[in-house]
Amino acid sequence: MTLVFIALVPGLVLADEVRVTGNAIVISGGVKTVTITAGGSATVSYYIQQQPANQDGQQGCNANDGSPATLTFKANGSPISSTGTTVTANPSTLTFTQCGQGNSQSVTFSSSTPGTFVITVQVSDTGHGSYDANPATFTLIVNPPPDSTPPLITPAVSGTLGNDSWYVSDVTVTWSVTDPESSVTSTSGCDPTTITADTTGLTLTCTATSAGGTASQAVTIKRDATPPEILCAVPDQSMWYGDNVSVSCSASDSTSGLAGPSTFTLSTSVPVNTETSAATTNSQTVSDYAGNTATAGPFTFKIDRKAPTVSCTVPDQTVWYAADVSVTCTASDGGSGLADATDATFSLTTSVPADTETPSATTSSRTVADMVGNSTTVGPYSFKVDKKGPTVTLSCPTGPILQNTTISATWSATDGGSGVAGATSGNVLLDTTQVGSQTLTLPAGLVVDNAGNPSSSVNCTYQVVYQWSGFFAPVDNPSVWNVVQAGRSVPLKFSLNGYQGMNILLGAPRVQFVTCGAGLTDSITETEASTAGSSGLQYDPTTDQYIYVWKTDKAWAGRCGKVVLMLKDGTTREAWFQFRR
Repeated sequence: MTLVFIALVPGLVLADEVRVTGNAIVISGGVKTVTITAGGSATVSYYIQQQPANQDGQQGCNANDGSPATLTFKANGSPISSTGTTVTANPSTLTFTQCGQGNSQSVTFSSSTPGTFVITVQVSDTGHGSYDANPATFTLIVNPPPDSTPPLITPAVSGTLGNDSWYVSDVTVTWSVTDPESSVTSTSGCDPTTITADTTGLTLTCTATSAGGTASQAVTIKRDATPPEILCAVPDQSMWYGDNVSVSCSASDSTSGLAGPSTFTLSTSVPVNTETSAATTNSQTVSDYAGNTATAGPFTFKIDRKAPTVSCTVPDQTVWYAADVSVTCTASDGGSGLADATDATFSLTTSVPADTETPSATTSSRTVADMVGNSTTVGPYSFKVDKKGPTVTLSCPTGPILQNTTISATWSATDGGSGVAGATSGNVLLDTTQVGSQTLTLPAGLVVDNAGNPSSSVNCTYQVVYQWSGFFAPVDNPSVWNVVQAGRSVPLKFSLNGYQGMNILLGAPRVQFVTCGAGLTDSITETEASTAGSSGLQYDPTTDQYIYVWKTDKAWAGRCGKVVLMLKDGTTREAWFQFRR
């Protein structure tokens, strides 16, 4: 019996079957070719074809359950597995137990490596049948992937590079164009170029095309081989100058621009009180951003810096003066002469206002110049001038003063100028016989300074109050609550340390109702029934007590209040009451 083994490759044209006598496996159409792109795959179908004649001595299909046929694959003679080989097969083995196209099985071959691979089949079977696998051989062609990237363009720039990417010489640009995947089919702008003129930015572009597309690469060249231009305004170098001379210069650069200021000054540096006919300025080098430089200077001038001589007679500046002070001066110039003839003799004087003093009264100043502008300034001079009398401060006690007590006010004197002549402080006895606000006055001229300036009059005020001893029984002083029956009259007794007359009160006592609070209480039993006209102020010389019979109102029952006594000295005195029924 003869068996035929056939591989079906999609898309292939099958020729007549090749039949081999004996136990043979054949593939219809003979050797076949399959083409894929790297990374792609192709699926091949295999089945066993039983030959009509008994060519291998075996009857029927050689592959069965007791003797299955197992197929494995090779690429260019090397075994193929499902992973890890150049060509992979999935699945990597096929097992057949029946023949016929209806029992075909498929294998997917894939590869990412371009090349040509001959795919062969090996069959293993434990039975006695034989197989011919040659007809199942085919060629797998793996083409490279299509070119997906355009050419690589690289510029090469040659020339003398200065600062900040500027070139300071001729510049040549060449290009390298490569594509490892496909041929470069066209280029534009890729020829060598030489730049010989200054430019703030010339852009060259190379464009190249391959199967992977078109690429462009640009390079911008900045060339500045020209140094900056400097223009200086030079004063007349044949005349004399009374001070150092400056030369103003301006610089410009039309290409890369100046790397520093566009204007600068060159100056001579002749010391004061010297002269020379060959005074030179400094020089300065200017750079542009490309690194090119240009230098200006030095320039030569005639300089005279010797100023006039001024001499002043200055009075003693350590003593105090009662009037303004004058300084007499004379001036001369041995060179070009004084510019103003009146500068030969002049005076400088202080001007302190009246009633002021200062240890630093200054005169005016004066500038004396020669014909070429050299000058000398004298003044101001400082003196001590005192036109103000001493300042007297009078201080009265700030708190209330008890009537008929001995107490003094204090005074002190200061002088910001020549100083106080004599005592600088003292005491003055106050008059405390009358209560109320009082005024103490010190007369003008009480104090003088060392320049003879008198002080002005000063005054201060003080408050004299009665010598209050508090309320006497039956009324208790705060913070005791006096309990009294509303409607009764209460005798308010107090002492002012002697009889002070009967006009000691500023009106009748008044009641100020408040919220009843906790605290000590004391019931008043020394009362009398209130009657019309029973209130009034009395004085008892035997006890030195004032007595004011204060009438309460029955309507006050159940309330609390403070009785307020206002005295002529401006003080107020109070006692606390609870009014019962």
